[in-house]
Parts: sequence; C-alpha cells; structure tokens
Amino acid sequence: DGFQIDSDSQASSWRLSLADGWDGVLARMKSSMRRKLRKADRRAESAACQTIFAETPAEIAQWWQTFVTLHQRRFTSKGEPGCFADQRFASFLKAATLLLADRGAVWLVVAMYEGAPLAAQLYWRAGPELQMYQSGAAPDRMEHEPGYTLFAAVIRRAIDEGYAALDLLRGDEDYKSRLGAIPIPLHRVRMAPPRFGAASRFFLYNAARTVKRKWLAKAPSVELPCSDDASSDEASAPQGGA
Repeated sequence: DGFQIDSDSQASSWRLSLADGWDGVLARMKSSMRRKLRKADRRAESAACQTIFAETPAEIAQWWQTFVTLHQRRFTSKGEPGCFADQRFASFLKAATLLLADRGAVWLVVAMYEGAPLAAQLYWRAGPELQMYQSGAAPDRMEHEPGYTLFAAVIRRAIDEGYAALDLLRGDEDYKSRLGAIPIPLHRVRMAPPRFGAASRFFLYNAARTVKRKWLAKAPSVELPCSDDASSDEASAPQGGA
C-alpha cells in the first residue's frame, strides 16, 4: 500500500487472426486490400519471384546483409538514417537474432524478383503467434509492391505451419485495419514504492514527461526512423519497426 501509480494509453497493438485460413483472412479485408493481396499472392507464386525463409543461424547470417541493405535503402531514400546507422543497435539486433534463431524462434524472409532482392522482413516465432518486427524494401522497385508480395508469402507459410495469428505490433497505421487486423489496447503502467528516493524519481519523471508532451504538441511532426512505416502501400505491408 502507498505505491504511486501512473498509467497512460499507448498506440494499439494489432493482431491478424489466421485461424480461418487464407480464405478467412481475405474475407475480413477491405475489398481494395483483398484485390491487392490476391495480386501479390499471384506475384509471389510466379516463376519470377523466389521467397527465402531463413531460419537457422547459418541461413540468417547468409541473408542478414541483404536485409540490412534493404532496410537502409528504404529509409535513406526518404532522407532518413535508418536503424542500422547506429552500430550499437546493428550489432545488438544481429547478435540477438542469431541467438533466437538457435532456438528456432526467427524467420528472416527475403523476396527475390528476377534475381534481385525485392523485400525482407524479420519475424519472431512466439508460441502460437508470429510477430513482425522489422522490414526493408527496394525503393526503386515499388511497382512490384514488395511489402505486399512478401506479406502474402508469409501469411501462406504461417497458416501452413499452424500459426494462430500474426502480430503486427504497436502502431495505428492504416494498412493494419484494412488487412482485417484487430486493435488491442495497450497501457503503460509505472509504480513507485513509498520511499523518498523512488518517489522523487517518479515525480521528476512525470514532470519531464509533461514538459516533453507540451514541446511535442508545438513541434512539427517527425517520423521516427525505426517506427512502423506504411505511408505508401507500395512501400510496405508491413514496414516494421523497433
């Protein structure tokens, strides 16, 4: 008793059910999205397209630089640095991914079109769900809708392997609802015990957060380099974030 508690709402997490199979997934989509994904599915199955599912540490190491390059190209084409410009992040994510791959908990999925890399997406295999984490796409090949092409292949494979859902993670981008995903409300809760030091830090944190919110309300909108990015349908479906 005596704990100080602070709670605030976060952007929703979005969950796409796979329980009804491919036809069930399509049935829940907006009609325009359904046409788009069917077209992407045909493209993914065409002779010109090859989809690689890297799962072992050796396979992921082989395709890692392709994934990084596609992610960086996607962001540098918009004048942004991209996550992997931070070498600490780049080293950490690769090491963590290889460790998880050793436990069978990763898919690194790469789409090749006419022999050249088109898109890549990194997924965590978390029990009955597949969690999309991060992605990249070739900015000069958007006419092939790289994100949707790869997304169609991933949904097919996930259904075949018995996954119940695809977690599109946090962020209220428009493409998620049009895919038929359901928002799951998220809340961040902080608690401070009734001790002077903890209570002081709790007060200072909340004061700093209030100042930050006021500043952000006045500042122009800035897109974070590692956030979900679905501003262009051709660019991504999805473009993942960290």
